[in-house]
Amino acid sequence: MNIRLVISNYINQDGKSKVLFDCSENKYRKKIDTRVKVQNFQQIGLRLRENELDDFSFEKKILLKRLFEKAKSAIRKYHDLGWKYIELENFLKEPIYKYSVEHYVSEVFNKSRTIITSKDYLNVVNVFKKYLKKNTITFDFLLDPQNVLKFKFNAQKKNVKQTSINSYLKKMKIIMSQAKKDGIISTRFVFPTYVIEKSSKVAVKPDYNIDEIISSVNQCKNIYQLQSLIIFIFLIANQGMNPSNLIDYQILNKNKSNVIKSLILDNEYNYLFFKKSKKGKSIKYVKINYQILRLLSTLKSLFHITHFKKYSEMLAPFTEKNKIFDFEINENYNFYKNFWNFYQKKLGEISNYTFSSAKPIFYDALEEIEMSRITSQIMFGDLPTETIIQSVEFKKIRENIELSENKVYEKLKLNELIAICNNKISILLEMNIAEYSVNNCNNTVEFIKLMGKYEQLVI
Repeated sequence: MNIRLVISNYINQDGKSKVLFDCSENKYRKKIDTRVKVQNFQQIGLRLRENELDDFSFEKKILLKRLFEKAKSAIRKYHDLGWKYIELENFLKEPIYKYSVEHYVSEVFNKSRTIITSKDYLNVVNVFKKYLKKNTITFDFLLDPQNVLKFKFNAQKKNVKQTSINSYLKKMKIIMSQAKKDGIISTRFVFPTYVIEKSSKVAVKPDYNIDEIISSVNQCKNIYQLQSLIIFIFLIANQGMNPSNLIDYQILNKNKSNVIKSLILDNEYNYLFFKKSKKGKSIKYVKINYQILRLLSTLKSLFHITHFKKYSEMLAPFTEKNKIFDFEINENYNFYKNFWNFYQKKLGEISNYTFSSAKPIFYDALEEIEMSRITSQIMFGDLPTETIIQSVEFKKIRENIELSENKVYEKLKLNELIAICNNKISILLEMNIAEYSVNNCNNTVEFIKLMGKYEQLVI
């Protein structure tokens, strides 16, 4: 028995051709659809060889290697078990990932995704296995609507929130849809009617209330609660940055420049910058002025107080005055996840805010300020670099941005909040955080001496 992999002569409307098992022995000849398709491959009808797959994407290489393994396995079973042709054909018709959705997700689906996203989708598979009480789940099993309903029912019995169940279901649908595109399954994954329930809760837009925040400061009974509140204020002040941006923002020093800085930013200041959104390409720049520097310095010192002893490798060195953390989120995802869960819980203990409400709060404050269209677009991070370059009123734009920043900080009463928070730190730690700041250290000796003082604090 000889089994080869060949590309079908037929190209469908999407420019894809099927990969086929070409089986032959004596007068027997049979071509079997592998359910894997290749995109825009020029040499249709070509025989594929295992050591010649350079023209394919990384994901397709994995699928094709699995097909080669299946062909070899089929030949062995055909000879060792004395199979008839029909038994050989039935074996080759089985999906290559029939026995494990988890295998497909880890080997193919996740190869084009980030480490964090990959772990998230693998977790979804594990959640399905848990509530379906299965060590392994197959595509055929999940294509049965009754098993999807069973998953929902079992999860509800364990008091899993409906919002979480909806999220797991939607992510599993993404996995199954991609599997169909990859040719792993031929049947469309369809949810049973009403399996996803819409929330009856009406989303309440967070309102910024200075009195509520001051009340939250006064309620803080430990440094962790206050730390969470200062993080929240820092996210708002930095144009509503996302929590992940606190970890991975970058610095544009005043002695360095780029096109945007040379045109519309203030060359006398350092800037921190970050992506406006995970999927977008827009960059937001925040001037490290007096208020931002005070918040940054306070947070840097507080995290050295709370985290230096156990997680010193996660913190930026004292010589980097404008950075708080120094670690890759993808490589330290568990720490990152636990970190935000802990501080979100602490924030919830003393306020009704969440870290994710920082962005809408900042945008609401910005919308109430009168400014030109181009200034608004820059402040909201909506203006492409190319458009900024084409402008001719760079000086005026720079002045308007600074004026708008000052108006927002004044509206948020940032100076007042910083003073109140620092005063609360003095009460909780019996120490002036501005006087004993990590950013005041000019050499290693001073830093070691300060860490010794931090160790004596009761937190």
